[in-house]
Amino acid sequence: MKRKLSNKEKLLVFIREFHCGSDNPVSNKELQRIFRLKEDEVRNCIRKLRKSGEPICYNESGYFYARNTEDILKTVLSLRKMINGIEESETALLSSLLS
Repeated sequence: MKRKLSNKEKLLVFIREFHCGSDNPVSNKELQRIFRLKEDEVRNCIRKLRKSGEPICYNESGYFYARNTEDILKTVLSLRKMINGIEESETALLSSLLS
């Protein structure tokens, strides 16, 4: 008997097969529609896939499977900018406690 694929596995197969490279992204909304998932469920699956070593990248148009090193480095730079913004907000909020 065949094992049923998890949502994470379905997303991986779909993105790897049909959305390879930064010129061919798929939006979170489209993934929600196709796989009948919520926005946070898609993000959680993507996070878990990345943690397991899958090079799933993101640009302003959506998710895609990395075709090359540049795809990965651009996504890492984008993530680093988000982290810096969150850290700045955290610092500002903590500073407001001292005012």
